[in-house]
Amino acid sequence: ILLALIPFLYMTVPASAQQPGTEKTAVSDFFSFLNDEEIVISAAKREQSATQAPAIVTVISAEVIRNRGYRNLEEVLREQVGFDINSNLTWPDTGVRGINPLSNYGEKILMLLDGHNMAWRQFNRNYHNASWVSMDDVERIEIIKGPGSALWGQGAVLGVVNIITKDPRKPEKTEIRYQAGMGKYKASGLRVGRTFEDGGFYLSGSRSDEDQAKNLAPIKEFQEL
Repeated sequence: ILLALIPFLYMTVPASAQQPGTEKTAVSDFFSFLNDEEIVISAAKREQSATQAPAIVTVISAEVIRNRGYRNLEEVLREQVGFDINSNLTWPDTGVRGINPLSNYGEKILMLLDGHNMAWRQFNRNYHNASWVSMDDVERIEIIKGPGSALWGQGAVLGVVNIITKDPRKPEKTEIRYQAGMGKYKASGLRVGRTFEDGGFYLSGSRSDEDQAKNLAPIKEFQEL
């Protein structure tokens, strides 16, 4: 495919405008675009570019998470094409392409945290909520919609969701976050780290509170109990 596209790159530059070396620049720019692509690991259990991956991988970067204000994994998946989430405000049912029976709790999707299976082992269910990981610590989320059991084993019938966290050995800077929204929602977070010649430290913490609507009082009372 790449070889077939190279002649097209030559033809896009008018002959009158071509200068010595113009053709080489166009081709090098094309290949530099490929080199700048997202690196994913969930499609083959090794690092590779998104175009080389043997699956269609959707990557949700830390920048997207921050800009869209995602507070947990449920909010991220709810906006992905093909995903279906029915939530009782405690443990959400998560499915793909309409396969989402009541009380399945994502048992047909493999959900990973840095490659580690997060399913509740007794029933292979994914009771994901805000306590799994702080969105402040997420580097990116790789999502594969489609069977993945041949590579990842049991539980990846409908897809794979792999949460990649930031490298604690490379703290970007001290970050303090505060959010407020509807439903008396409040959230705060802190990330701080320092590296030294012989080591370093990394500290991260977050908290969120949300007061549900009055018509959901029985659920709220149950959670408090």
